[in-house]
Amino acid sequence: MLGIFFLFTFSYFIEYKELEISSIDYSSLGMNVKVIGYVKNKPILKNNVLLFSISDESNKSINVVMFNVKQFNISKDDLVLVIGKIEEYKNELEIVAKSIKKI
Repeated sequence: MLGIFFLFTFSYFIEYKELEISSIDYSSLGMNVKVIGYVKNKPILKNNVLLFSISDESNKSINVVMFNVKQFNISKDDLVLVIGKIEEYKNELEIVAKSIKKI
C-alpha cells in the first residue's frame, strides 16, 4: 500500500515542460511535456488506444497516442492541451498522452 501511495505522490509532482510543437526534436525524447495544438486528423479509437496528430501555426505536427481510452470528445480542428511524454515509435517522435483536454 505504501508503494501505491509513493507512486501516486511521485506522479502528482512530476513537472511538465510547456513546449511548442515546432520546438520538439530528438533532444526532447523522454521529456514530460504540455503541448497545445490543433487536431489535424479525425481521431481513431481502436482497442482502447486513441490515435491522432496535432499541429501548430508552423504546420509542424506530432502524433499523439493515449492508452486505456474508453471514450473521447475531441474532433478534427479542435484546439487541445496534451500532457504526456515524448517517446519514439517506428523512428518517429510521438507524445504518449497522460491527459488530453479540449480548450
